[in-house]
Amino acid sequence: MKKLIAELPTLTAPKEQEELIIYLAAAKEAINAVLMTDREGKQVPVYFVSRALRGPEINYTPMEKLVLALLSASKRLKIYFQAHTIVVITDQPIKQLLSNGSGAGLILTNTEGAEFTYAMRFRFEATNNKAEYEALIASLRIAEQMGVKNLQAHVDSRLIANQVNGSYVAKESGMIQYLNKVLVEELKEESINEKEILAVVEEEGNTWMTPICEYLTKEILPADKKKARAVPRSCNMHSGPRFVVAKAIRTGYYWPTMHMDPRKLIRECNDCQVHRPVPRNPQQNLTPITSPWPFYKWGIDIARPFPKGPGKVKFLIIAVDYFTKWIEAKPVATIIGNQVKKFIWDNIVYRFGLPGEIVSDNGK
Repeated sequence: MKKLIAELPTLTAPKEQEELIIYLAAAKEAINAVLMTDREGKQVPVYFVSRALRGPEINYTPMEKLVLALLSASKRLKIYFQAHTIVVITDQPIKQLLSNGSGAGLILTNTEGAEFTYAMRFRFEATNNKAEYEALIASLRIAEQMGVKNLQAHVDSRLIANQVNGSYVAKESGMIQYLNKVLVEELKEESINEKEILAVVEEEGNTWMTPICEYLTKEILPADKKKARAVPRSCNMHSGPRFVVAKAIRTGYYWPTMHMDPRKLIRECNDCQVHRPVPRNPQQNLTPITSPWPFYKWGIDIARPFPKGPGKVKFLIIAVDYFTKWIEAKPVATIIGNQVKKFIWDNIVYRFGLPGEIVSDNGK
């Protein structure tokens, strides 16, 4: 065991245009891939990647998990796959699965960071550009089925990206058809369904909106204090200078004094001043208390009173070292000067030596 630990393999940088070997492995809930190269007849590791399976990926067959491992490794180790010849070694016949036509892969990522990986296999011969277009069209269809309203597409091909954005002109007939298909899929969104209002029915008596309407129109609050507190009176438009500035930037606005104007506006807003949260921050900057070495500076205080324990003890003398945060404590029945002095000698001086400083509030 000691010999194996002492001879643990270290990562090796591959040489230029060197043939690399990748081993794939799949467990029940994880996939792994290790990239290796040959050095003097011995295989040494270049890089190692692994990923946990989520959701329906756990139910994949072993062969599908290995294909997913190869796809994930090709994404994360893209620089190696582009610069070297890769030999894939695994215990499943994934070559037959991948050789039946070309394929493409796509990854959908939501705002929370969760990734959904999809792999496609083509039963026809497809160039790199065709495969990029097929993956883009498939991602648009999947996003539409999932009900996605805002989608940002990132493709590896600069040609495809510029053709879709309108920077490049598609000249080949196949590229023109793909481009038209992408634009149709991208613009295919449900319009706002305007429903015809047949009649407006006014409810008789007071509703939950009555106190709010009375306050907004007449500034009248309910007589009951609990109901009055339930009426929203704070200005919900001014949540703070930083929030207002961030909201303006996200909307697309900017002006040189945008950080000063919201602060001035909020200070002039009466509702913001009356109903804003009470600040709990100290009015002055805190001064840090440091200690040059362990057990040099101690802080001592008295916690009181607690319910009486054995021996009628109800007070607690506590000392904390500023450097190591070491705590010394002793319960006592009464607080007198001799007990505090005895505590300092027994728990601090005799154990850790004479301290340089003792910080106390003098029993306040």
